[in-house]
Amino acid sequence: MATNVHTIVAEAQDVISTDLSASKAPPVPSAPIKDAATPGPAAKKRSVRSKYRHVFAFHAKSRPSCLSHESPEAPSFLGFRNLMVLTVVVMNLRLVIENAKKYGILITLKMNVRASDVNAALLLLALTPCHLFVAYIIEKVAMAQAKGVVGRRKKTDTSMTAPEGEKERKDFYHTWWWIAIAHTLNATMALLITSVVVFYHIRNPGIGAFCELHAIVVWLKTCSYAFTNRDLRHAMLYPAGPESALPEIYSNCPYPQNIALSNLCYFWAAPTLVYQPYYPRTERIRWPFFWKRVGETVALSVFIWLACAQYAEPVLRNSLDKMQSFDLPSITERLLKLSTISLIVWLAGFFAFFQSFLNALAEITRFGDREFYQDWWNSTCLRTYWSTWNKPVYHFMRRHVYEPLRGRGWSHGAASTFVFIFSAILHEVAIGVPTHNFLGVAFLGMVAQMPLILATEPLARGDDMGKKVLGNCLFWINFVFFGQPLSAMIYYFAWQKKYGQLSKSNWISNRRPAYKGTAQYEQERGSLSYVIDVLPPAARRDNAAESIPVRHLHTSLGKSKKPVTIVRWMPEGRRLLAGVHNGEFMLWNGMSFNFETVTAMGSSSLRTAEWSNKKDWLVAANDEGTVYYLQPTLNNPYQFKGHDAPIRDLAFAPTDSKFVTASDDNSLKIWDFTSSQNISTFSDHGWDVKACDWHPSKGLVVSGSKDHSVRLWDPRTSRNLTTLHGHKAPITATVFSRLRDQLLATAARDGQTRIFDLRLMRDVAILRGHEKGVASIAWHPLHASIISSGGDDGALHTYLLSEPNTPAGISTATVSPYATAEPKSAPVQSIYPAHRITHAHDSAIWSLDWHPVGHILATGSNDHYIRFWSRALPGDTKCFRDQFHLGEEGAEAQGTWDRKFGHRQRREAEEQEEEDEREGLEDQAVQGPANALPGIPGLAAVGGGLGGGGAVAAMPGLGNLPVPGPGARPIGGIQQSSGFDNSAVSGAALAAQFTLPHGIPPPPPPGMAGLGVGGSSIPGLRTSSNGSGAGGPPQPLLDSRGSVRSRAPLPSQKEGFRAEQARGNYRVAK
Repeated sequence: MATNVHTIVAEAQDVISTDLSASKAPPVPSAPIKDAATPGPAAKKRSVRSKYRHVFAFHAKSRPSCLSHESPEAPSFLGFRNLMVLTVVVMNLRLVIENAKKYGILITLKMNVRASDVNAALLLLALTPCHLFVAYIIEKVAMAQAKGVVGRRKKTDTSMTAPEGEKERKDFYHTWWWIAIAHTLNATMALLITSVVVFYHIRNPGIGAFCELHAIVVWLKTCSYAFTNRDLRHAMLYPAGPESALPEIYSNCPYPQNIALSNLCYFWAAPTLVYQPYYPRTERIRWPFFWKRVGETVALSVFIWLACAQYAEPVLRNSLDKMQSFDLPSITERLLKLSTISLIVWLAGFFAFFQSFLNALAEITRFGDREFYQDWWNSTCLRTYWSTWNKPVYHFMRRHVYEPLRGRGWSHGAASTFVFIFSAILHEVAIGVPTHNFLGVAFLGMVAQMPLILATEPLARGDDMGKKVLGNCLFWINFVFFGQPLSAMIYYFAWQKKYGQLSKSNWISNRRPAYKGTAQYEQERGSLSYVIDVLPPAARRDNAAESIPVRHLHTSLGKSKKPVTIVRWMPEGRRLLAGVHNGEFMLWNGMSFNFETVTAMGSSSLRTAEWSNKKDWLVAANDEGTVYYLQPTLNNPYQFKGHDAPIRDLAFAPTDSKFVTASDDNSLKIWDFTSSQNISTFSDHGWDVKACDWHPSKGLVVSGSKDHSVRLWDPRTSRNLTTLHGHKAPITATVFSRLRDQLLATAARDGQTRIFDLRLMRDVAILRGHEKGVASIAWHPLHASIISSGGDDGALHTYLLSEPNTPAGISTATVSPYATAEPKSAPVQSIYPAHRITHAHDSAIWSLDWHPVGHILATGSNDHYIRFWSRALPGDTKCFRDQFHLGEEGAEAQGTWDRKFGHRQRREAEEQEEEDEREGLEDQAVQGPANALPGIPGLAAVGGGLGGGGAVAAMPGLGNLPVPGPGARPIGGIQQSSGFDNSAVSGAALAAQFTLPHGIPPPPPPGMAGLGVGGSSIPGLRTSSNGSGAGGPPQPLLDSRGSVRSRAPLPSQKEGFRAEQARGNYRVAK
């Protein structure tokens, strides 16, 4: 502004100075001008010395504002355009940053595409165009027949009305009917075969959609080729008929010269759907133009892929729960959010295909007519849009559908309605077949265009600019904010409902979910080894030792390469959720163990996450004290600040209406789940609270602190009921048993895990074996006697509470307090690991979680890795000698690990390559009917192997019915173990100086059974392998002849898998 004023004032001063000089100067005689371009010194001096007078008339005439309609010249809006572009860029940049913070980088070059899908697609793309060449053969036959008719007419002058001519005419038209039927069958098979293959054999919707669209294009070209040549043939036979007039351009290639293979191949490659014998051609191929269009196509295709994977897919995934609950406000919000990315993807796709790809194809084929679209973005009614945005399809519909109907007497409205119905069917086929869902959404969307056309057509008539603007706005609203996003959301929901996150998990129950409603099934499984050879632990409840994880399945590493602080299986058991130190939740496939997606929960380290008892909500917390609510789709609808210090643990109440959080601010807080309001606070701990849990069925909360104490709380009154002592170091974990809810497990930095009995309010067992602190513990979901622990040194131990497994040379007490006369004061029993994986991780194991069916244990560690463990296959002893059990040097000495390839293996893990599926099909070397796992207590030892140790059952009766009380008749004649005094147990519990909280059962009175002493009195259950239980070892099964029944050797996995494939149960290994 200041610059403009200065310029105006300077100009005015010059003008006034010139006028004053001219008025005061005397007349000067004319003289030749020496230098007119350069003023003399006197002139410069006069100009500088002139005084400015404040009388310049700025407002000398009437002038309108430049933005007013009265302005004679419209101003340039280039600056506003630049501002708008910069605003759009900045707004989208903000969305990019927000998306990256929330979801992380979701782009991965490793796409989960089945090899069978790719092979089927390549086969379809190669064979579908063959139907065009079948049409060429049919036309060759028709051309030969037409030439024969013309030749006979030239030889004879017989009239067509004569009997001979009448017969000839009938034969001629019969031949035409057969030709029409042949073309119909050929074109129908072109589309039908592709549709069947895509629907039943190609699961990936992207690959299926590409194959289906290719088939539709070939089908349309085949129809056009047949229709056009029929009329050309008719014109040749009846050149003087009223319908025989042909366009002048056809004279360059008259019929039947066009029935040539080269002519057909050009039509196949040309960017058009309507056949002509001759097309306008360019003189040469402009190679720079061609490569520029190819570059645009590739770049825009990559952009579309990135936009869909990074932006559209999370929005669609987060809308699943809203669609399922039919939450209209949330659906509307998701629809508007999706409309932005949908518009961007659509515009990029339009430009990539119609401008870049078709122009590149036209350039390489020298196709001259390149009006593939018109300015559809200026459409003021929907009829204009549908006739301008896709000219190749519009030309086909007008030439081969609309105009023939009009020629048969159909009205304009009826013919247009038929065109839209025909197009709607093609849209439904193009979308419904690849997604395996015929919902009718695409069909109804096209049919609904007809009333919208009638509604917007009046707005396009006349010169009223307001109506035209309104019509254009209605077009964009229908197109951008309603039509495409809603269709995408519905089809995505239907796909996920049928095959994805919302599908019912039949895998846990019968492992055989229906695939596309047919007799063929797609098997959902954790590994092929669990389908044929090994039954899930649910089928082996009689022997918990067979479910101990000893075999390494897979190692996964996230791209962020941060410590893994949380591992939690999803409720359906098909995916594992891992929380990492940078605040991300990573989702891993529980069957192939490959990475699927990531969700960001801020930048602070995630510390804990727990599912509600109904498995419909996940609550997580981080180092900043923030609590997150997440749904099974990982949508984060709400979060709040719970503590001012890191939250270390949380747990749900049995009713899911409340949950408790433990924090480093020395307190526990009870929260109402619905309102997120703090109900009560426990603050009796003197240091950081590191762990907490809520009793699975009672009103009881337990907490563990850095002050070495374990406290029990009444959540209703916030009263500290009692304190459990025993640990000499900070507590790291407190977990109630979900199967035997009177047991509580606590872990600490002193390397011990203690088992407390809530009825006696004392520790009844110490789980020893860790050389450093215990960082995490987890109970088995099916076997009450199995508990696993992860150490600060990366060791993974699994304990059998019914087996003490005391090592040789250790005199620690191995007698359970339950088997003594004074269980209240008896020494605590020491239990040692049933199995050790000493080198499971290189650093602390922060989190453990069992699969819902108990066949896989997942571990997350400070070494950034997630590892999956399972039990060994029958006869497999190599897994006990790997680098995880013996270390790298020991495994190398045993020949089970090669140090030379260690770096390569780690690099592959860092690159997150999936395990080769063929490893799951490798033949297992079965050496006889292997019936045991070496080194696992509770199983008979293999010759030369290590047997189970221990002398007395550690915690007898776990998972079984309690033994009868004194005076009761023994079952099956087996006597009760000696030394058990039920009255002593009752008296010790009654004499304790504390008050039991509400919901904890009182000690059993005399004559009523308490904790069981052994499972030997229960029919059908095996006794402890160490011989402590009564009844002796199990007897071999005898057949009807008295011979010992032996089990036949198990088939190898490869043989069994092939046998199942032959029965039709397994189609493709997933």
